[in-house]
Amino acid sequence: MRASKSWGRGERLALFGLMLAFVGFASYRIHSPGLYMDELLFVPAAMGRHAALQVPYRSWLGIPLMIFPYIGALKAWIYAPIFRPFGVSALTIRLPVILRSCGTLALGYAVVRKILSPAWAIAFTAACVVHPGFVLQTKVDWGPVVLMLFFKALCLYFLVKWLETPRLLSWPFIGAIVACSLGFFDKFNFVWFIVAMVVATAAIYGGEICAKAKTAPKGLSAVMVMAIAAAGAAAVLWFVLPLVALPQIHLISGRFFHFWSIYEASSTGAATAFHWFKRPPPIPLWPGWLASAATAGFLLLTLALYCCQRQARFQIHSRALRFSVWCLIMFIVIFMEIVMTPQAGGPHHTLMLFPIDLLACFAAAFVFANMFPLWGRRAAVACCGIAFLIWAGFQIQGLQSHFCRFSDANFFRGRWSPRVEQLADYLNTNGKQFDAIYCVDWGIGQQMRVLCRRDIRKKLRDIWPIFKAWSAEKPDAETMVKAWFPPQKKTLYLTFTDENSVFPETKRNFSQMNALADNPAQPVTTVPPALGAVYELLSAAE
Repeated sequence: MRASKSWGRGERLALFGLMLAFVGFASYRIHSPGLYMDELLFVPAAMGRHAALQVPYRSWLGIPLMIFPYIGALKAWIYAPIFRPFGVSALTIRLPVILRSCGTLALGYAVVRKILSPAWAIAFTAACVVHPGFVLQTKVDWGPVVLMLFFKALCLYFLVKWLETPRLLSWPFIGAIVACSLGFFDKFNFVWFIVAMVVATAAIYGGEICAKAKTAPKGLSAVMVMAIAAAGAAAVLWFVLPLVALPQIHLISGRFFHFWSIYEASSTGAATAFHWFKRPPPIPLWPGWLASAATAGFLLLTLALYCCQRQARFQIHSRALRFSVWCLIMFIVIFMEIVMTPQAGGPHHTLMLFPIDLLACFAAAFVFANMFPLWGRRAAVACCGIAFLIWAGFQIQGLQSHFCRFSDANFFRGRWSPRVEQLADYLNTNGKQFDAIYCVDWGIGQQMRVLCRRDIRKKLRDIWPIFKAWSAEKPDAETMVKAWFPPQKKTLYLTFTDENSVFPETKRNFSQMNALADNPAQPVTTVPPALGAVYELLSAAE
């Protein structure tokens, strides 16, 4: 039985309440962790070339098009009208992505409501709200991932609506194409989802697509297929393949298990805890693989009951079953694409699998529960509900493990330290006395470029690659020392403490260069103790 098209007041209130809970989770101590380098890649393009003193990777007539070889400027376009009146801060950077993720929740709710029922849609949305990977990675838009998740949910919503319509050409079909195009422009690895969606849709809904094709004018279907295929192939050949290294087949098995562990850690919050905190809290990993295991279990139980007791009153909810298998195929294809992409390697990549794993799981559980008569259905739903509450409890515990550390900046690794804004405030106050400011280690320069005043940004140079590559054995070693330790300038050097260093060799090389310099830098004595616990500031007087 399909859900009513009109949303009841109760389910609207429930969805709104879940969104508020998500906003509360994601915005808790919004300055923690600190603004991360990758999180700020889009900011210079959004600020404008003259304000940021930085040229976008690709632009046209002064309009930024690409901020990185595989990341478009869509996010910069969205944020430009936000930064102009409100400035750049953790609040103006993070609150918009948190609110935009509420749209992702609403779209996911609408999809599940259409396929299953309002009650199951509420349970699915609640599962997303307590998902540590979604909550925590959305907060810092690590990847970035927020627009990817939104356009993925939007595409699924349009595609489900399109499959219900009898016509080939309709507004949901156009909407799905637009969503895929925007998702690809945001970041090229969206092609993982596009390929998986095409494969899964052709495998599960091929009959419906052929029926739609017959309703179209003669020859139009072939032209459309050829045009879409040509556009997709051109995008892959022109944009994606030049950036992707060839997969190493002999490493596939090892990468499979490696990424499965990353997927587990990303789904439970263990991945963010490992990257953010110096001493990560223990977080159980079994909730990370439970959704996939439960999907397989429910589908196998459904098949076994159907085969063994065909004469009984067991019925298969075919619409939900096909939807579950559709999502399962997408999950498998995306996971294998990640495994076979040599450049992939982080939790923000495996988040591409969210919420497809949960969609497959909830649809499979719905199919299993609805096989039984009324009394058996209630018992099956109760068992599923108990399992869900246990899973959700452990996921909330994973969130709590993060929240209890947000109040103390000393828990964070240097590159994620909330004291990065304090460093920017210090430079805005004291930076005017220096002729040049050099960033010695990775993870400092980008933050200072967007958080400091324009007159301070003019003095900043993010030259950590120079210190990382320097060696006393190289013939230009002495020349490099003279170039970056100029006696005629009053220079400030920014780096991390030994405990927080990202590339320890940069710190070692800097120390060696400083010892050889005619004008060696000395530690700044006016640095506040809290700031000095994370960063080292050294100055060389004229």
